[in-house]
Amino acid sequence: MIGIDFDKQATVLVLPTKPREAGIRTVVQECRLDHAIRFAMEELPAGKRSRALIRTADRSLFSAEIEAIYAHPVFRQQSHLSRCA
Repeated sequence: MIGIDFDKQATVLVLPTKPREAGIRTVVQECRLDHAIRFAMEELPAGKRSRALIRTADRSLFSAEIEAIYAHPVFRQQSHLSRCA
């Protein structure tokens, strides 16, 4: 499916709004990548969603890439019952 391993462990982070603000805030740790993408798009308010960053062991996804994956028809058709805690 679109060349991404969605079973990887992921962490959802929110970047600060200004460079001198407090550091990056961890929102969710250790959930599957597909659930992290859904969490970022469905649970974060728009202001935080635009500053979201999802990290796995080997890559980082910024908001534009998170949105593109979430909008992909194959991803949207997936039925995932569990959510990030």
